Amino acid sequence: SIVRSAEAEVRKQLRRMKVFTLAQLIALLCCSRRTAQRSLKAWGCRTSYNANAAYYALPETVRFDAHGIWRHGPAAFSRHGTLTDTLRALVESSPDGMTAGELGALLDVPVHSLLPAMVRSDTLVRTKMHGAYVYFAADSTLRSGQEVARRSHGHPAGQLSDADAVTVLVAFVKQPWMGPTQLAQHMRLRAPTASVAAIEQFFAAHQLAPAKGGAPHSASSSCSGSTADA
Repeated sequence: SIVRSAEAEVRKQLRRMKVFTLAQLIALLCCSRRTAQRSLKAWGCRTSYNANAAYYALPETVRFDAHGIWRHGPAAFSRHGTLTDTLRALVESSPDGMTAGELGALLDVPVHSLLPAMVRSDTLVRTKMHGAYVYFAADSTLRSGQEVARRSHGHPAGQLSDADAVTVLVAFVKQPWMGPTQLAQHMRLRAPTASVAAIEQFFAAHQLAPAKGGAPHSASSSCSGSTADA
């Protein structure tokens, strides 16, 4: 039918855009807000966990990484759904729990205001170790293993271990445009002590600073303008 053909063409255009807003969808469908919202639900669209859930993506467009995160331009999406659900999933899947700094670096959004409420609702458990708060799974069996692993690091929280300092330094030499936030995200699986705060402290101690101008081939920055304003 004509309606189905028009919808198919709109979906084709949305796939090219990769991410879009509700206003953009309304304009493409030439429909009311309510009709556009019904289309989002019927198509199973993903909603961004950042930017006040202002961005959407078709399910066939997203490409989640090992943490269940996908970013495109200004939008970030999670396989786990909302930001709160994502925080819970990341903490529960972590072998040694996570600090607010580690979570914020991974998700590239501030999370400090959400975590205390999750502790009060027994969604997560917070424990102070080496002067820093670490968030663990609410399940006692899982939490026990995480706490043991975190304590076995054998170093004060907020500081890089010797091995992780070498790993971070090698990564920085290879990619000198990366700052502490980018490095913390990049090194999460290989350097468990590489939080944003720890790398910032390491940079300050050794008078390091990221190269100006950013990455030599920044595809995401070139996409952000076209996707946000398409």
